[in-house]
Amino acid sequence: MIDKNYVSSILGISKTKLQELINEKIKQYKNLIDEETAILLILKEKGITYRRFI
Repeated sequence: MIDKNYVSSILGISKTKLQELINEKIKQYKNLIDEETAILLILKEKGITYRRFI
């Protein structure tokens, strides 16, 4: 699971604003994507790659 606190700090926005962006992205894709996918798309648009370390 992607940590929204981490993502909001990377983007320099509040958690509320991040949630708004996530909701907009999900709506844009007609509810066919989940929150994690929306976050990854948002980061990609900003030129940021999210890598998970196991």
